[in-house]
Amino acid sequence: MPKFALIQFSSGPNKEENLDRALNIIRGLPDGVDMAVFPEYIMGYPEEGLTPEFVSEIAEPLDGPFISSFREVAREKGTWLLVNFFEKGGKGVRNINVIVDRYGSIIAKYAKIHLFDIYGYRESDIFERGREVTIFDFEGLKVGVATCFDVRFPELFRKMALKGANVFLLPAAWYIGPAKEEQWLLMGRARAHENVAFMIAVGNTGKPFIGRSFVADPYGVVRMDLGRGERVGLFDLDKEEIEKARETLPLLDLRREEVYD
Repeated sequence: MPKFALIQFSSGPNKEENLDRALNIIRGLPDGVDMAVFPEYIMGYPEEGLTPEFVSEIAEPLDGPFISSFREVAREKGTWLLVNFFEKGGKGVRNINVIVDRYGSIIAKYAKIHLFDIYGYRESDIFERGREVTIFDFEGLKVGVATCFDVRFPELFRKMALKGANVFLLPAAWYIGPAKEEQWLLMGRARAHENVAFMIAVGNTGKPFIGRSFVADPYGVVRMDLGRGERVGLFDLDKEEIEKARETLPLLDLRREEVYD
């Protein structure tokens, strides 16, 4: 029964300070944590919001000091990590989630596919779009990865589920606004229930973000909600719950794909 740590983190503008705080949180986790999941934008978020200039300045290649530091602490602590990261490479910067195993090896990464181009924001002016679905094996589970705004697109999560995913990890920096907290929880719960999977959603809690990290089970029931403020939530995920739910609700098997086409 793997134990997940949901790290509800508040990002400031200073990359080095964010890094030091994140590493200290990992070092302070109790023994027995199998995976620690951080939210989106942990590298940095200035008061005026993200700009192409700010992101370009703090972005690094994958083998730079930021991710290398997390790899070292993963080995030190013996814990898997999901770390959000601004990856410099190619023609620009990508907003990616890096999966590091307990030995410090990078075993997967996911570049955000759906960029946040609503409510007056233009994330596509800052980041290159990702194009590939990411699933990895972890403690007998098949884990799919998405980021924040992706949760509004059920097709992505259904595709991951059809490829075998039974747990979703969703780091986010979800902006405060009218009905935004309700939408965050509603869509996260829906993505879990319609795919009969666990959703582990971890939100940035710095201004102007809601926090509200949560775990939803395969029935869409919220099993943990961290509210606001910096904190760590621990959740033991029982794979048998997924198996029993999928026996009761074989939704993936009952699809009528010939009709949808």
